[in-house]
Amino acid sequence: MSMKSFSFASRIDLLKAYWQICLYPSERDKLGFFFNRKVLSLNRLPFGLSSSPGIFQRLIDQILSNVSSLVYQDDILILAGNSREEHKQYVLQAIRSLHSHGLVINLEKSTFFDAQCIFLGYKISLMGISPNSKLIQSLKKFHTSKTPYQLRAFRGLFNFLSHNILDSAKLSIHLNEFIGTLPKSRKEIPVPADAQKDILAMKDSMSRIVTLEFPDFSKDFLLMCDASNTGYDSILTQSHAPINDSLNPKQLYPIAVHSRSWDALAHSATPTYYELKSISRSLTFFSPLIRYSRIHVFTDHKNLLRIIMDGSLPIYQKYIFNICNFNCVIKFIEGHNNPVADDLSRSPLEGGPRYSKLHLQERKKRILMICNNPFMSTQNTYHLSK
Repeated sequence: MSMKSFSFASRIDLLKAYWQICLYPSERDKLGFFFNRKVLSLNRLPFGLSSSPGIFQRLIDQILSNVSSLVYQDDILILAGNSREEHKQYVLQAIRSLHSHGLVINLEKSTFFDAQCIFLGYKISLMGISPNSKLIQSLKKFHTSKTPYQLRAFRGLFNFLSHNILDSAKLSIHLNEFIGTLPKSRKEIPVPADAQKDILAMKDSMSRIVTLEFPDFSKDFLLMCDASNTGYDSILTQSHAPINDSLNPKQLYPIAVHSRSWDALAHSATPTYYELKSISRSLTFFSPLIRYSRIHVFTDHKNLLRIIMDGSLPIYQKYIFNICNFNCVIKFIEGHNNPVADDLSRSPLEGGPRYSKLHLQERKKRILMICNNPFMSTQNTYHLSK
């Protein structure tokens, strides 16, 4: 089943998924509750049991092992089939397998033969993967939160959508610091000004949602990342054109983005240390996608190439060792030709004490400069392989 090119998409939802699974009679006494001076045993797999998701996932994987599909719990996605009739056969095959094991489908939540579909909160289409528009609107319309419970719910929804936002980590720094000191309560509390600015910035970031395209594992990957003492951002891309010594940004398309914040070190560290650390962590984060592919890593730290090849400084060794586990090509790129990563990790929040007070309009001008930059020239290439 290829997600990069499909003609039809069908999604099957199961009715009360866990309750359709019968427990062995010998196991029923292990699950129960006390009520009215009696111990009542459960006959079906209950919701809320810590082992229920694993049991159900293993069972549904076995049932649909002969069907070309993507399954997560009770959500089944079928993209196979180049024609309508061929896709129909795959759908019927899945339905027959479910029926033969006594599982019932929820037709109200199931969709068939669509050009796009919503799966696990994300829209799957030929254009790529993007968050469900209903979730985006819910976050935009979220009223100013005044209780710790509402603040955590707002942050949780933003974190779910952050996989498609380039600089998500730095947008919620003050809000995270504020929520981290609060007890679990539904009482209204005053929200400080910097946390309120974070909330507005998080809502504003919904207009910068990136649609991630499906990876082509026959091509090489390109990784661009940049770091500061407060965090790092990285973007994994591929190119429509062959990768040479010069790259055209217009030929690149995003595959995945990654953003994390970290606490500043007690002692000052060099920018090269943060750059090396960000590359290592980004490779680890993207490893499910890039483990068996060649990765071209672009950095604007020229001495980073020498440090990696030397590898004698203890402070760098664990990051160098991790980088060497991947099939990497480290390439130096001039800083003025690599504004993408710089703007990712240093894009300031207006009024934020941890960042320079660069106005948001100035940031927009810099982003436009990135889009108009025709070429990014590269120099000094080092190959690192397993």
